[in-house]
This record gives sequence, structure tokens and C-alpha cells, in this order.
Amino acid sequence: MFYRALLVFLILFGCSSVTVFAQKKRQQEQIDSLLTLLKKTRQDTNRLLILNRLAGLNRSNLVDFKKYTDEAMDLAQTLRVPRHEYIAYGNYFTYYRNTGNFDKCIEVASKRLEIAKKLQDANLEAGAYNDFGIIYGSGLHIYDRSIAYFKKSLNIRLKSGNKNRIETVYNNIADSYNQLNQHLDSAVYYVDRAIALCLNDEAKKSQLSTFYSTKGEILATQKDWNSATSYLKKSQILKVELQDFSSHTYVYNYLGKIYEQRQMLDSAEYYYKASLDIFEDKKIKTDMLATYEGLASVLAKKKRPEEALRYYRLKMEGQDANLTETLNKMRVLESQHEAEEREKDKKIRDERETIYRWLFIGVGMVIVAMAFFLVQIIRQNRVQKKISTQLAQTNQEVEKKSAEMQALNGELNST
Repeated sequence: MFYRALLVFLILFGCSSVTVFAQKKRQQEQIDSLLTLLKKTRQDTNRLLILNRLAGLNRSNLVDFKKYTDEAMDLAQTLRVPRHEYIAYGNYFTYYRNTGNFDKCIEVASKRLEIAKKLQDANLEAGAYNDFGIIYGSGLHIYDRSIAYFKKSLNIRLKSGNKNRIETVYNNIADSYNQLNQHLDSAVYYVDRAIALCLNDEAKKSQLSTFYSTKGEILATQKDWNSATSYLKKSQILKVELQDFSSHTYVYNYLGKIYEQRQMLDSAEYYYKASLDIFEDKKIKTDMLATYEGLASVLAKKKRPEEALRYYRLKMEGQDANLTETLNKMRVLESQHEAEEREKDKKIRDERETIYRWLFIGVGMVIVAMAFFLVQIIRQNRVQKKISTQLAQTNQEVEKKSAEMQALNGELNST
């Protein structure tokens, strides 16, 4: 059975390899053309469009994907174009999700929601809620919360009449119900709606691949192993064709898990190791610990304890590394918080000093003004007193001369 499955896979891979090569060539031609155009484009919104397109074409190359996203974000913030900031934050969400940094995912999803509300754009708001659903689901495994966010996104889209990417929301709700292992009929209902919206649409091959994977997982939960394997392999074929390595590993892991549960250990080992090859080649960390755990379990069942122990140790080391990374992040956050508190205290002290300085200057100016007016009043009083004294003296002299004149007139009259 294992060799038959392997033969079928190789035939399908061989048939699609020519198509893959042609697609890869066309993609590289697009990248080269855009890079040439980028050199001639000024720092404007046209450059933003090119950078976003380059990021999209380099989604499987996380280094270049982040490089173009960084440049797009810097330019969007410089030009103050919030819609392009929203797009760049979406790319960061994909990057951090693929590198396992879920705290950052929540941070950028919050930024997207903040921009959407500021722009009062319901469709952008729906996209941000979908991000929260993804990270609380596949990242943090809090599935009841992820369903709430996904349904919030779905209701906004249905209310606004915008059906763009609505199939993805259907799939996300289905996957969360499956992970909860509750309401599996609802899970099938939502994923079937997602698949129906993508069938016979060449532009939605990538989504269709994901939806096939989701349905395979739901069927596996229902223990319909043959149908589950069939849908997962449909997904796998499309992912090989699309060179979608970021989620290819997840499908391999799930196939490995199914074959292990069915006691088909050779097939299980093959798919787990295929997943591991992609981790090591593409440096994608998503689900890596699950791969180590799966291999350790399968190899132990195959009576190969030394190899099983090796992968078990890799899993434990990975967990320790994740714990160390989390602790380091917490320390960094604490340091940042302390630095922010110190900065706030300094700012308050500076503001107080500034207030006191101006208050002192103001009081000083009032005192100087009052002193100036007091001096003026004293001077005026002295001048007025001097004038009054002179007037009194003048009056006395006038009265004296008047009396003399009256006396003289009296003497003349008597003679």
C-alpha cells in the first residue's frame, strides 16, 4: 500500500513538475520586471504597489518577503497612506505566523484593526478580525475565541455585501469547529461552502488546496480515513503545483498522523520526513515540533529507539528554546515597560520644571512691573508735592504784594 501511494505521488509530481517549472520561470520573470521598474520609480504610491507585489511574489522566501514589506511599511508611513500600512501589517502577520511569533501576530492584527476603525472601513475591519481568529486558533489554540472572531468577520462581510475572501472565513470557522471536536456537521457545512466557491476557479487554487486540507482533517476526526486521505492528497497535489511550502508541511504532518493511527508506519515515516525536509530546506518553523513528536512516536513503534530518542530530544530542545524565547521576550517587554515608565517620569519632571520656570519668570516680571509702577507713583507724588509747595509760596507772595498795594492805596486816599 505504501509503495503504491509513493508511486502515485511520484507520477503526479512528475506530471506537475513541468508546470511548476514554467510557473516558477514566469514568477521569476515577473520579479525581475518589477525590480527593473522599481529602480525607475519615485518614492510615491506607485512604488508602494510594486513593493507589495514583490512581497506577494516572494511569499515563500521569507527573507525577501520581509525585506520588501519593511520598505513598503517605511514608505507608507512616510507618505501617510494608512491603507498601505494596513497591507504591510497584513504581510507582517503572515511573516510572524510562519516564524512562530504569535505575540507579534496579535500586535500587528491590533494595528490593522486600529487603522480599519479609523478609516471606518467595514471590509478592512473584517480582515483584521479574521487575523485575530487565525492566531487564536492555529497559533494559540483557543478555538472558541477564534470562532467568535471569525463569525464577527463573516457577519461584517455578509452585512456589507462584500463576498471577497468570504470562502476563507467559511474555512476558518470549519477548521476551528474541527479543532474543538464539536459541531462537526457545522464544520462540514462551512468547509463545503468554501470549496464550492473555489471550484473551477484557476485564481483560487491556493485557497482550494487549503480547503481540501481542512475537509480531510474533519473527515479524519470523524475517522473516515479513506476520504480524509483522499482530500489531503488533493490538497498536497495542488500545493506541490503551487510550490506553497509554508503550509505544505502541515499537510504532510497530518497525513503522517493518519497513517500512524492506521498502523501504516512506513507511510507515516515517509510523510513526517518529507515535512522535516521542507523545514530544514526552507527554514519554516511552523509545526516543526509536531513533526519531531510524530517521528519519535513512529520510530519507537518501529523498534528504532535510538532514532526515536533523537527526535524526542529535538522536540524537547525546541520546547526549551521556545520557552527561553518567550522568557526573553517577557524580559524585553519588562525592560521596555520600565524604560517607558522612566521616560514618563522624566517627562512629568521636565513639564513641572518648565511650569515652575515660567511661573518664576512670571512672578518676577510682576514684581518688576509693580516696582516700576511704585517708583513712578513716588516720583509723581514728589513732583506734585514740589508743585504744591511752589504754588503755596507763589500764593503767599501774591497775597503779600496785594496787601502792600491795598495799604499804599489807603495812604494815597487819606492825603
